Amino acid sequence: MARVALTSLKAAVKNILDTANTTTGSPIDLSDSMAHRVQKVLQVNVEKIPIQPSFFPCITMFYDNKQVELKDIAANLLTGRRMTEIDLKIVGIIWNDNMNTSGFELTDLADNECEQLMENIEQVLRSDPTLAGLALSSKTIEVSYHTYQVSEDTHMRAGIMNHRIRVLY
Repeated sequence: MARVALTSLKAAVKNILDTANTTTGSPIDLSDSMAHRVQKVLQVNVEKIPIQPSFFPCITMFYDNKQVELKDIAANLLTGRRMTEIDLKIVGIIWNDNMNTSGFELTDLADNECEQLMENIEQVLRSDPTLAGLALSSKTIEVSYHTYQVSEDTHMRAGIMNHRIRVLY
C-alpha cells in the first residue's frame, strides 16, 4: 500500500538544516549574519520546547495540512496514484532578554535576528527542492512573524514558514 513518508520528509529537512549549520554550510551558513548560532534543529511541536535561553535560537517543524488528489484511473482507490501537497511549518525562534536602547529609540534585536534566520532557512532549503529525492518539489509559500512575551523584559520572536511539499505516491 502506498503511503507518504511523512517522517522521512521531516528528517530530510532536519538533515539539510543541520548540515548547513556550520561556518562552511552550503549554500550558506544557517546562522549567517546572526549574533548567536542556531542551537538546535528539532522535530517537535513548538509547545514542547522548554522555555530556557540555552535552547535558542532554535528551529522546529511540524505538519499543518495535507491535501490529496487522485491522479489516475485505477480499479480501486487503494491502487490509484495520488498527488499530495503537504504544508510543513518550519518555526525559527529567537530569545531576547533585553531591549537595546540607543538614544530615545528602542531596538528589538530579535526582530532582525528572526528575519535573518527565516531568510537563511529559505535559502538553504532552496538548495535541495526535492528534499534528498523524497519529493517532486518543495518551496516556501509564506512566512509570518509573531511575538511571545515571557516576562516584562523577556520575549521570544518567532517566524513561521509555510514550506509546501509535493509528493506523488
